[in-house]
Amino acid sequence: MDNRPGPIRRWLAFGSLVVMAFALCVIGAKTQTGKTMTVTITAGPPPAASPDPVTISKKAGDQVEWKCDGCTFSIHFPQGTPFSSGTFDNAHANSGAVQSNAKTGLYHYAVTVNGHTTDPGVQVNP
Repeated sequence: MDNRPGPIRRWLAFGSLVVMAFALCVIGAKTQTGKTMTVTITAGPPPAASPDPVTISKKAGDQVEWKCDGCTFSIHFPQGTPFSSGTFDNAHANSGAVQSNAKTGLYHYAVTVNGHTTDPGVQVNP
C-alpha cells in the first residue's frame, strides 16, 4: 500500500509554506528599523549641533535623536522635513524613521537654545 500523500495534499503543503514565507518577509519588512543617529547639541552661544550635517539613509529607515546635556532645546524644520513631524524638543527628541517619500538631499533645521539659534542639516541619502 502506498502511504505517500496525493497531489492535492502536496500542493496544499507547498502553498502553506509559500504563504508562511511571504508572511515572514512582510513582518520582517515592517519591523526592520534603521540606525539611530545621535546629534549632540551644545548650548553655546551660539549653539552647535554635531555632526553637521547628520547623514541618514531613506532605504534603511534611519532616524535622528537629538541630545543636549544640561540645556533645553527646540528644533524646527522651516523648509520641509524628511520626518513625519517638523518640530522636536527635549521631550520629543527622536525623529522616528525618515519617511519613505522624503526627497534625497540636505534639509536645514533651526536649533534654538537659550534664545540663540543655529541652522545645521540632515542629509538624506537614498
